[in-house]
Amino acid sequence: MAFPMAVEEPSELEKRFGRLHAEERYQELATEALEAWGGELLGFLVALHHDEELGAESFSVFAEAFWRGLPNFENRSSLRTWAYVVARNAAHRAHRDRKTSWVALSSPEVARIEAKVRTETLPFLRGGLREGLAQLRADLNEDDRALLVLRVSRGQSWTDIARILGPSDEPEASEALTRRAAALRKRFQRLKEELQKKARARASDER
Repeated sequence: MAFPMAVEEPSELEKRFGRLHAEERYQELATEALEAWGGELLGFLVALHHDEELGAESFSVFAEAFWRGLPNFENRSSLRTWAYVVARNAAHRAHRDRKTSWVALSSPEVARIEAKVRTETLPFLRGGLREGLAQLRADLNEDDRALLVLRVSRGQSWTDIARILGPSDEPEASEALTRRAAALRKRFQRLKEELQKKARARASDER
């Protein structure tokens, strides 16, 4: 059964970013978007890698790719969803290379915001992780960690999750996107049940 595509009304922030994009004010758009979403995207990357240093380095790769890629953004999804696609690609690059290196951002203003996000967000992530949940999540593969974070922590729709975890050039209303959204929904249910069993087993062992 195919799930219908949900069409969400753009937020006021997305509308403002749309105007900046139409006016080709890319640096202003990049800095405002990083200020608005940088913390959650950095948290996403750290969770994917389960490694703070690699997640932070991936974030610098993401920031440069996001800034440079804005002229090619085609509005086939929300800008926030597209930012997650770019972040996911940055994570893949780091995973493929097993390590990455800090990127010297080509825009000083974008670099300033990227550094500010890292400085403010990483201590919060360290203090906010619960040991048991963190360990359960660490046992998952990268794709399952991405699915868990996007749905539970970020509240992304199934359609947007399908975009983020699928080919970035896929048409927005394609049947493949609909099928992937349905498959991810089922996979999430299985993952949730598996984590619940592991959590119960862990709690029983600690008694």
